[in-house]
Amino acid sequence: MTFPEVDTNRIKEIRKKKGISIEQMSNKMGFNSYQGYYKKEVGLRQFSANDISKICLILDVNYEDIFFTPIVTEKETQ
Repeated sequence: MTFPEVDTNRIKEIRKKKGISIEQMSNKMGFNSYQGYYKKEVGLRQFSANDISKICLILDVNYEDIFFTPIVTEKETQ
């Protein structure tokens, strides 16, 4: 069974499309510096469930818009 994962590239794409800088996103999410958010967006740290909720509200997207389901081939499951 595979579970959806956060698509950090998609989050970055949507954020940029909406004209929101990393600094602005960090402030809106309540981080003390942009680095806290940046490390999550580039995949160095994981987003929490609370972070995902905030991102969806800030970017005005649904959860499904920022998740992807990894494709697992039959060979990988054996």
